[in-house]
Amino acid sequence: MTEDAPTTFKDRLHRVAVDFILPTGLDVNMAVTLAEDMVASGVGENATVAVATLARNSLVSDAEQPVREMLAEHCIDVPEPHDEQDEYQILLRAFGYWNLPLHNFEGPFYVQIPA
Repeated sequence: MTEDAPTTFKDRLHRVAVDFILPTGLDVNMAVTLAEDMVASGVGENATVAVATLARNSLVSDAEQPVREMLAEHCIDVPEPHDEQDEYQILLRAFGYWNLPLHNFEGPFYVQIPA
């Protein structure tokens, strides 16, 4: 494992995290592939290994908790929004702190603009 391996995966971890909030939902295939890559690189512990062992076509309901645990293992907190405004605030935080692509936020942003 190289010293900067955890940094290499940081952007991908954040993209998995933001999927919990975006209308498209969690991309289980992306999360499992990321976990597999991390385990192959020697990054991560029990929660990352648990996600890596999931089938790529697992149901979101089966994968959600293990993926949340993997993200927590890498110090990424994914709050659960209680309403649309809460969801938007979480998206703004993700956009500001996680350096994610603008296209992830375009739809939710336009919804906030008064007609």
